[in-house]
Amino acid sequence: MSDAGRGGPLPRGHRDRRRDPGCDRCGSSHWPVARWGAEDQVCGKCYQQAKRTRGTCECGHVGVLPGRLSGQPACRTCAGITLNIDCVRCGAEGELYRDGLCWQCTLSDLIDELLTNPATGIMAPELVPFAKALRSMKRANSGLTWIRQRHVTTFLKNLALQPSTTHESIDALPRSRTRDYVRGLLVEHGVLPRRDETKVRYQEWAQDALERLTDEANRAIIDRYIRWHHLRRMNELEAVSHGTFLRSKQTVTVAINFLNWLHDREIPLEDLQQADVDDWVRDGPTTRLIADRFLNWAMGNRIAPSGLKVPRHRRGTSTKLSGADQDAALGQVVDGKSLSARDRAAAILVLVFGQQLEDVVALTWDDITVTDDLVTVKLGGFEIALNDPLDAPWRDRGRRSTPFSRGAPQCGPTDDFSAPRWSVHRMPTHEG
Repeated sequence: MSDAGRGGPLPRGHRDRRRDPGCDRCGSSHWPVARWGAEDQVCGKCYQQAKRTRGTCECGHVGVLPGRLSGQPACRTCAGITLNIDCVRCGAEGELYRDGLCWQCTLSDLIDELLTNPATGIMAPELVPFAKALRSMKRANSGLTWIRQRHVTTFLKNLALQPSTTHESIDALPRSRTRDYVRGLLVEHGVLPRRDETKVRYQEWAQDALERLTDEANRAIIDRYIRWHHLRRMNELEAVSHGTFLRSKQTVTVAINFLNWLHDREIPLEDLQQADVDDWVRDGPTTRLIADRFLNWAMGNRIAPSGLKVPRHRRGTSTKLSGADQDAALGQVVDGKSLSARDRAAAILVLVFGQQLEDVVALTWDDITVTDDLVTVKLGGFEIALNDPLDAPWRDRGRRSTPFSRGAPQCGPTDDFSAPRWSVHRMPTHEG
């Protein structure tokens, strides 16, 4: 026989209904914490819920309705319940927090304590609307939970110590999401004027970005570039969009990397030559092409020699081959021996099937299936079937390794189309 059948202990939090009928409200066997009449004993969860139930009783009383009559919520008087839910300060009915005070009065005391300058014992007049808004939170218990977090408490104390409440004084406080949230509340309640926060975020980011420059002279150039190019354009906008914010960050980041690259090679910007620009583009990722934005600005302001150009390549702008040239190129790819099998395989996907090169270089041998009759390449969610003679490069690779099969790399961890030697062929990032 089980423990329950012998009258032994039951799992923690439960009671045997033969000895204790449990909660009359939720029907659980949890131990009752209050008995409101012979037919209404409640567990801890229902007890808390009863103190938070508000509405209008049948007698017309408006407030907390902890009791029940005919299955409907009822006030203490109608239900014959003795329950302390009257705040000793405001007299309002509600769940008490401590010392006989409701949550709302406790929240008000905490707000006044934190926003009062301890040196003067007075709350700054401009913070009064803000304090009033915090006191009026609909869910005072949630407000207390938020404010009692250490970082929020610390921030509000620092705010109270400021000689004046301005955007500049708040900017001087440590950066945090709490600072941004409280600033939004101050703006919403008229304590601070509205401003373009996206532009301010960019200014803060730019100050940190300047520290990444390894040369003081170059730091001054980038500082000038930020102030008189990017920020001047932002000041002309009614509102700075998120796209403008990200594009400006990327442009400055590439410019910083470019100047650091020149500094490492001991090349002053005023002595820059076209060969240096070509080396910069050739030896790195395609994002380096974005340096043309900074370079054009530098030449326009006579900081760099004129006539320098960063080569551009945009998708869809390459010169199209004639039919004869296409046939010649395809013949070289299929039959020629000047290219490796891997280069020929990639060229077939581009020339014959019009696939983008950045998709081709992402292929691995897990995407290839080789059978006696057909080679299949899975690319962009579709399968491309390659018949003779287009399948020759793939079979050449197969003869120099174990048989191809999906799901198992056959030529080593680096023997795929995304190996470093292909990175120079990636498409450049373009404007917008």
